[in-house]
Amino acid sequence: MEGTDSEADSSSAFEHLLQVLGKRAPSTKRRKVDESDKLRDDLSNVLASSYSADAESDVEEASEESCEGIRVDAFDSFNMPYEDYLTATEPLASDNSMPLPFFKTCKFKTLTPEMQELLKATVLPSVLSNAAAYGIHPSLHKQLTKLRRKADSGNLVCKDRNRLRYLFNCLNTYVDIFYAGCKISDLPSVRFLLALHTANHICKSVTSAVEQSHGFTRPRVLYICGLKCMAREFIQHLTALLPVKKGDPKLEKFHEEYDLPEEDASAQLSSFRKTQKSFDYIETFSGNQDDAFKMGMRYQGGMLRLYTPFYTSDVIVASPLGLKIMLQEDDEYDFLSSIEVFLVDRLDVLKFQNWRFFLDVFEKLNQPLKKWRDADLSRLRVSTIDGQSEFYRQTVGVSCTQHFVFNSYFKRLLNRRGFIKLSCVPRQDFVLLGSRLRVQQLFIKVAANSVKEADGALLNYFLKNMLSSIHGIEGVLVVLGDYTHFLRVQKDLKLANFEYLPCHESNTGKQMLFARQQFQAGKAPVVITTSRLLFFKRYVIKGTARVLFVVPPDYPELYREAFKMMDLSKRNSIVTLYTRFHANQLEPIVGVDKVHKLVSAADTRVTEFH
Repeated sequence: MEGTDSEADSSSAFEHLLQVLGKRAPSTKRRKVDESDKLRDDLSNVLASSYSADAESDVEEASEESCEGIRVDAFDSFNMPYEDYLTATEPLASDNSMPLPFFKTCKFKTLTPEMQELLKATVLPSVLSNAAAYGIHPSLHKQLTKLRRKADSGNLVCKDRNRLRYLFNCLNTYVDIFYAGCKISDLPSVRFLLALHTANHICKSVTSAVEQSHGFTRPRVLYICGLKCMAREFIQHLTALLPVKKGDPKLEKFHEEYDLPEEDASAQLSSFRKTQKSFDYIETFSGNQDDAFKMGMRYQGGMLRLYTPFYTSDVIVASPLGLKIMLQEDDEYDFLSSIEVFLVDRLDVLKFQNWRFFLDVFEKLNQPLKKWRDADLSRLRVSTIDGQSEFYRQTVGVSCTQHFVFNSYFKRLLNRRGFIKLSCVPRQDFVLLGSRLRVQQLFIKVAANSVKEADGALLNYFLKNMLSSIHGIEGVLVVLGDYTHFLRVQKDLKLANFEYLPCHESNTGKQMLFARQQFQAGKAPVVITTSRLLFFKRYVIKGTARVLFVVPPDYPELYREAFKMMDLSKRNSIVTLYTRFHANQLEPIVGVDKVHKLVSAADTRVTEFH
């Protein structure tokens, strides 16, 4: 693969760009049909191998075990008086980053005593085989032993990987965590660790001998995710750790509401196979895709009870939409006033759904009571009465991607114990894959002064510099970020008499089908779609020869999905616009080594990979 640079503000650069897009493509001799078919098959096999690699488990030897650096008493910090808590969490140094085994990068805001211990502990035991080392509540040991035996017999509930051992140690230390770039194949194991952390926290809370250990309301753990199929997996792990009474009708209700009926599940699987959905799509969307749900759970008498009222629950599992509807209808959010552990599963999915809904829920956490209920004043923590709960609350976010809005969110958090961002190493380099598929790939850097201006700068550049370049060219798929981007350019497209068909999330199914059929038949030269639609639907828009990402896709898999749309035996190209603020989106596409080159390039520079 070669990379070449050219100044995009010179006439030669745009002449080169037009050649890539097809206006001045040099004539080529027509291949024989059998040669073309063979080439197409060979390149299709290369692409298929790339997708197959997603489902393969990475090979990693478990390290030797050591208990050094493991905090077993971090839970006790919730009951510390505020002044003592401030002293115990006094920062030792300012924000920094450092190399950490098993991760690409490790970043933290401040070096607190908890963070100092975490950074020492790189050789850790498995929590399944050595629960006592992590101070796991004794009532969970029996269940963990059963799960370990299942793992030994091949029924894994949690992969034994060094990065996952380290993640649980971070959870157990109660620092804030942003687990970025999580591997799709790791998600079931990560959800198990989140469930174990939840169960451990609840068991320790309900058996605490400290008199002043209560909040204003009972709920202590809030688990947020975007789809019922994700919540189902978390709840099943929780019920494996905290048993549900045999014959409990609420368990049957849970399966009725969160499982797909057998016929629907079979039809869904058949549809996924027929449309050749990728491994990451199947792992994300298999099962019940309902996005409006909520459930309370209470641990009492050694048993977990499902569907309990929020004010008598220990754990709340919900989607942002499910809570948003409730908050709008009742204007009632006191049940969120005493949350101690806030778990967010798949931030990347929540961003594609409605990021504002998530922020609306977040902003209701640990707020002053609107109405006094039945709290025992003698058992309330002084820190709770004084409105200092935010400084104790742990927030954990898991995402398969990175984005500057996630970084901005975690900067708002106040947990005094510290914050750690663990970035996993990307497994694939999609630009390298594109080169093997003989797809010409260009990246054009656009000037932007701030993160807030970045997307607007890209849209303006597209309208002023790219629109005329693709006018009259066939097989062009323009990919915007979402429907709001389409609304921002719609008027300009009309004024320019630009010929295209829309295929975005606000179209009806019939409208989207019509656009795709016309495009495939060559009757529409350009289709304008969005990353958001492609994330949820993964349409293979046939007839595509040239793809223009006006904004780098927030979900990097969409870049690879573009290859599936192309006839790989013919000339194809992808052009991606970006700013210096899009490093997070570019890294899993171009690779760790090449992203610095792109971000540090001069504005308007074209970088080509072929």
